[in-house]
Amino acid sequence: MFATLLASRSRRWLTGASIVLLAALGTNDAHGQMLLDLRIEGPPAVLENGSADYTAIATFDDGNEYEVTLLCDWSLIPGDYASITQFGRLTTEEVTEDQDIIVHAVFTWEDVTEEASRDVTIVDVTEDEGADPWPEYQRTASRLGRTSTIGPQTPRVEWSIQFAPTSEEALVGSPVMDAAGRIFVPFIAGITCIDSHTRAVLWQFQAGPSILETPVLHEGRVLFGGFEYFRCLDAATGDQIWAMPTPALTRGTVADPDAGTVCFPSDTDQLHAWLIEDGSEVWTELSADVSSAPSLDPLFRVVVGAFVATRSHATGDGATIWDAPLGSGLGVRPIDNGRVYSSGQGQPLYCLDANTGEVIWANCLGSP
Repeated sequence: MFATLLASRSRRWLTGASIVLLAALGTNDAHGQMLLDLRIEGPPAVLENGSADYTAIATFDDGNEYEVTLLCDWSLIPGDYASITQFGRLTTEEVTEDQDIIVHAVFTWEDVTEEASRDVTIVDVTEDEGADPWPEYQRTASRLGRTSTIGPQTPRVEWSIQFAPTSEEALVGSPVMDAAGRIFVPFIAGITCIDSHTRAVLWQFQAGPSILETPVLHEGRVLFGGFEYFRCLDAATGDQIWAMPTPALTRGTVADPDAGTVCFPSDTDQLHAWLIEDGSEVWTELSADVSSAPSLDPLFRVVVGAFVATRSHATGDGATIWDAPLGSGLGVRPIDNGRVYSSGQGQPLYCLDANTGEVIWANCLGSP
């Protein structure tokens, strides 16, 4: 039997070419049954210059359901802003404002015809929304990882590109993206800049086997540390603006736009602040066993996560504001609405007051 029954929804999914689908329907339980209904499944909104997949589901009088996408006649109303294939692949064009369309499918089985429609909005993407900037790890200095941008509608690889000279040169941090849609991908020996619109490599900077962190984008500059140097590149060209020796391996970077500095911890148990303009040192402060990239709260206080504590430092001079010894802690410390969140392996999730470091609540995740 070509179809497989999904017990949870009594649906039989059919895949392959149309002739295979017809053979499957003709040799299983659907034969002799009456077609009762047809419906379309797929996303309610698709970005302009984008695509999405829609499927048609037929219901028969015995309660079974079949995917009949390839056996349907597909159309769009109106057809001015998009096209749809026999496979249910909708491809949208550029629009000047949000456009509502109707995806329509017609399916006939044993002289019974059913039609289905689904309302879909083609979303006009403004210049700012088109490439929602993701300039650093977890998108913002507070490490919340939030965005209002509509994400992928299907689990489909749209395109791929080799970002390193060889496949052995591993990705060592998270890619970041600026408002122009340029993606900056760190690998063990350098940074590759890719245009997300043309899908072309714009430039590649070779730094040697020294990069182990996600870069930070700030006003047309790409900043990142590593084993030997902290570097600043021109985001448009990849040219090196400056490079300063680091005292030891760095562990992530945050930019302070108010002070015009980058702040990063190193394996010397120190927290450093350097000017973005020329890499000159602003201050260096002791901060032991830092295990992750710093966070920055709205009042421009640097919060670091250490193996044994969570700390807050003043961005002006690096002075310690508070130190909360919470035991083993790993990962960045997200900050939201005056609260800092901290956790670690085998540790509760702590919620701290960003002003004082006092514990507001703790939740033992995974405990009975």
